[in-house]
Amino acid sequence: MHVTDSFVSSLQSIASHKFRSFLTLLGIMIGVASVVSIFSLVTGMKNLISSSMEQLGFDNSLVLMPSSDGQQNYFFGSIRKAKRKSRPISLHDYYALKKGTDHKYIYGMVQDWKIMNRNEKRKWVLLSATDLDYFKSKTYPLERGRFFLPFENRNSSKVCVIGSYFVEENFKNEDPLGKFITVAGMRLKVIGILAPDVLSKNGMMMNQWERRWQLKNCVFIPLNTGINYLSPDKSLQSVLIQANDSKSFGNLKDRVTQIMLGQHYMAHDFTFQDIGSEMLKMTEKVNDMMKKMNITLTSIAAVTLLVGGIGLFSTLLISINEKMTEIGVRKSLGATDWDIFTYFIIEAVTLSLAAASAGISFPVLIFYLVSKFSPLELPVVWKGIFMGIGFSLTIGFLSGLYPAFKASKIDPVRAIFYFE
Repeated sequence: MHVTDSFVSSLQSIASHKFRSFLTLLGIMIGVASVVSIFSLVTGMKNLISSSMEQLGFDNSLVLMPSSDGQQNYFFGSIRKAKRKSRPISLHDYYALKKGTDHKYIYGMVQDWKIMNRNEKRKWVLLSATDLDYFKSKTYPLERGRFFLPFENRNSSKVCVIGSYFVEENFKNEDPLGKFITVAGMRLKVIGILAPDVLSKNGMMMNQWERRWQLKNCVFIPLNTGINYLSPDKSLQSVLIQANDSKSFGNLKDRVTQIMLGQHYMAHDFTFQDIGSEMLKMTEKVNDMMKKMNITLTSIAAVTLLVGGIGLFSTLLISINEKMTEIGVRKSLGATDWDIFTYFIIEAVTLSLAAASAGISFPVLIFYLVSKFSPLELPVVWKGIFMGIGFSLTIGFLSGLYPAFKASKIDPVRAIFYFE
């Protein structure tokens, strides 16, 4: 008996008992769908977390600061001043780092709270002097206008970029581009407006609070402008350097140390906030948690598949009685025990494969529609699909072993007599 004939006969058996086949395969379908869904959801969550952490602009990054008596907090624009015992970080240091390191992004930062005056209104704003890489690393796109030009930074031009929420609060129905605001006695021309919250492809942003806060309270000016007007000793409060990837992060830190020691005549009067290492540890913890979640949920799905296999086992036993005459006729025409055994195994595997196909198609279709019509991105993970198919075929094969063996040992005369 050819394998093709057995396969076609199995499909005919499914077609002739549609409802029974559906109920039999429902457990396997749910189990396979669960496996595929679990892998896709867990992978989607990992991608979401990784993407959100990247949007913070601190992955594979270190913050260079001068040694001081106090603790300096770089996050969310609140850098506190401290009495320095050592040489500050100068523009010469900054440009030496910019030229001498292999980096993805590098930007200096000088910040201070100042009073803004406009139309007889006074408001405290965080005046932040930085470079273009700051906006690139944090994915802060422009809504209108432009960023600082190189010559504006070199000439310490009095220009600024503000956020969309800052515009709503302070300009009402006016167009701020080309207008002037006065901060700490400086008359700054507005040249750009940062766009409001923009969802990433996976629909979330881990730095949403920071972004909204900065778009409402910060006024960004060129780095040289800030050094000349905000820093009495013409120094930077901090420099953030981001490596190209995690592999080059260690080398970057060593290179920064070498350059700074050379610039400061071998005086180790600077310190690091190793944000990249902390975020790497956090990422490893997240990946470990997701791995455990994957194993746990897949085990639960495997139990569902096992229950579906029991249903398939029962159906195949019933199928023996229904095909008793067919077994007798086949054996009387020369079919061997192996032929009958193979026939039932192929039927079991075909049933489980049909269940796997249905179980895969449903979540794949759902994930495609969700990814197409919403900001969320749910990838189809081939590992989950192959594992679902593998589980299903294994369950089908094991469920069919005993019924196939039992059918192969039936006496042909008894089989025909059973029909009569």
